[in-house]
Amino acid sequence: MREEILKALQKNKKGATLRQLRAQLGLKVKKEKRLKKELAILVKSGMVITKGGKYYLPNDINVVRGKFENTHFGYGFVVTPAGDYFIPRRFKKDAMHGDIVEAIVFKGREGRIIKVVERKRKKIAGFFVWERKMPVVIPVERRLHEIEVKKIPLEPIRQGDLVEASLSGKKCVIKKVIGDPNEPGNDVKAILAHYGVPVEFPEFKIEEAKESLDRRDLREEITFTIDGETAKDFDDAVSIKKTKGGYIIGVHIADASHYVLKGSALDAEAQMRGNSIYFPEIAIPMLPPVLSENLSSLKPDEDRYTMTVEININNSGEVRSYRIYPSIIRSRERMTYTKVWEILQGNRELRKRYSHILPSIELMAEAAELLLSQRRKKGSIDFDLPEPSFISTEDGLLLDILPVERNFAHQIIEEFMLAANETVARYLTKRGYPTIYRIHEAPETRKLESLKKILSIFGYTLEFEEPEAKALQKVLDLVKGKPEEKLISLLVLRSMKLAKYSPEPVGHFALAKENYLHFTSPIRRYPDLIVHRTLKAALSKQPPPYNERELEKIAEHSSMTERRADQMEAEIIQWRTTRFLQDKIGENFQGTIVGVSNDGLQIELDKYLIQGTVLFSDMKEDYFVVVDGWMAKGKRSGKIYKIGQRVNVILGSVDPYRRLIYFLPEESKKRSKKRKKAKTSRAEQR
Repeated sequence: MREEILKALQKNKKGATLRQLRAQLGLKVKKEKRLKKELAILVKSGMVITKGGKYYLPNDINVVRGKFENTHFGYGFVVTPAGDYFIPRRFKKDAMHGDIVEAIVFKGREGRIIKVVERKRKKIAGFFVWERKMPVVIPVERRLHEIEVKKIPLEPIRQGDLVEASLSGKKCVIKKVIGDPNEPGNDVKAILAHYGVPVEFPEFKIEEAKESLDRRDLREEITFTIDGETAKDFDDAVSIKKTKGGYIIGVHIADASHYVLKGSALDAEAQMRGNSIYFPEIAIPMLPPVLSENLSSLKPDEDRYTMTVEININNSGEVRSYRIYPSIIRSRERMTYTKVWEILQGNRELRKRYSHILPSIELMAEAAELLLSQRRKKGSIDFDLPEPSFISTEDGLLLDILPVERNFAHQIIEEFMLAANETVARYLTKRGYPTIYRIHEAPETRKLESLKKILSIFGYTLEFEEPEAKALQKVLDLVKGKPEEKLISLLVLRSMKLAKYSPEPVGHFALAKENYLHFTSPIRRYPDLIVHRTLKAALSKQPPPYNERELEKIAEHSSMTERRADQMEAEIIQWRTTRFLQDKIGENFQGTIVGVSNDGLQIELDKYLIQGTVLFSDMKEDYFVVVDGWMAKGKRSGKIYKIGQRVNVILGSVDPYRRLIYFLPEESKKRSKKRKKAKTSRAEQR
């Protein structure tokens, strides 16, 4: 009833009497007593005021509807077209991440949820656990809270088992037991079940497009692929020629659109999936393996259809001209980043083994240096944040977690792909063909102002009149090689908006590009397939294959599936790292304070690239208060912990179900030793 009262008062800006409210809510006279009681509670809480026999909503209170986005820290946000509203942990009601909710919000952009309008989820996967004598499922998605089990299934089920469950009101019903979370592969099964991503493909009849375009035969040219060691789908090959005034770079992209025909069942499946998903030892492809690992994969010594972008650059890395056309290639080699890097470093054995492509590799390195230099001049931002790599035995036992090593071979491919994507975007924009762009909007000024304050702590100045990438890259250049480099890179990244897909070419802030799209991965990204179809239509002067409305829907869905894939991949990393650390409780680690919240200090470990919390309640030497959101200060001692500070911590505990890690301050071990020593001394005296 309180929710209905608040909504009714929102419509009555001039206030309403008790009788008017009763009539508006359609209540009978006998319900007036309860209405009065609920109004009294709302008045006492400050959410409703009363004056002259009428009830009003205060001027600084409003009721909004939006999507609830939870965080694994407990608090969340209601996202609306008018902006985001902060929802503290205690005011979330029973809202789950993704639900459409209504909330009362105040002038300070804080609020409380009053109603769940629409549940996003119908089923979940998670850990079956008995907590406080109650059976619950803790979802594998960390942003969801535990859900009480309505009925225990008849099949055998143990504490901690992974299960699939359907939601039934505020509870859930277990439908299937997946099994032991420590058994290799069960984590991936649970994640896929939770997010509703299919693994198997239906049977498809593979057809080929009837094309009017002539393909240029490039099978005699030296082209080859450069990918990671474990890659199975090769969607880009490269080639190069030296000219008098620079280089001609060839980027040859697998023509998946030749087999994935618009409007076919295969096309509908690819659109539904949106993109491929990559877990540490398995990929869930967007296209069936017959295409992604065979017909559309640029395997060595196989004839393959491609779309080629030739880019002519001068000796300063500036684009002088370009050509785009359908082609057929025959890749000479399947190269890896490691091999290319070792060749560039002078590995004699590899240079001899690949002597037939050695001149091309060396020219590519030269051209990539020029493209990178030119991109940086324009203000493009380069993030160099390390990612974890899992070292496992053949049967899936995790042995170690190491940072992935990037080298200049990665940069060669990155620069060539960026140049090809921008070239195709320019071509289609110039000809007025509607397509899907990859956009990245400028950061909000308030986030940059907040970043400015934190940077000043380290002695750096962020200068800008209008938000521009060049100013942020200048800061990243200044911190290169310094202890605070990783933290500041992380803070700059946090200040950014997420890149997404859109039919509007509004530009890419981080890359400092006016027109940009994704063209280079049609095997694993659906928007790239759209671009290929549009490009073919433009080249043959045919009408655009998509209208604005179709592109809007595809862009929105593709942005969602991309975020979903990122989240799934992040959940697996957090899950495996947390379980790996269970055997290391009591060990000492070095880390950096990367955040300060009301609960404690967020620490990122140097060794395993994972974050955990030192709770203020475990810092017994003092009572700490948060200052300006980036520093904690002891009330008695005046001791300060601030963002960016290096700390030594002890791994205190691990919650394997919620994937939470808690550290203890190093001082707690010293205090423990002192207490032990004091006890021993007293015992000896007795």
